[in-house]
Amino acid sequence: MILSLKLWLVRRWFPDVFEQARAYQLVSMNIGDLKWWCGREFPILNDASQWLMDSQAAYFADQGRPKPAMAMGISDFREYLRRKHGDLDFG
Repeated sequence: MILSLKLWLVRRWFPDVFEQARAYQLVSMNIGDLKWWCGREFPILNDASQWLMDSQAAYFADQGRPKPAMAMGISDFREYLRRKHGDLDFG
């Protein structure tokens, strides 16, 4: 009851914040699903989903906490993928 009241108040008073939070939650769940359902069969998708989760965690983390292992820029991540998975040809 209290949670639903809080959600109603946030939705009513701060609709933009509420929608951003819902979108963030949906994307986070989709990344988790990608890692869970595809990561074992397709290791490169596992790495991509881990990079997204770690980058997200680093962005929203407190400054005093250690940086997650896969939180790196996209250029560094591409180099990591090349080293780990070789030069993939999708053409």
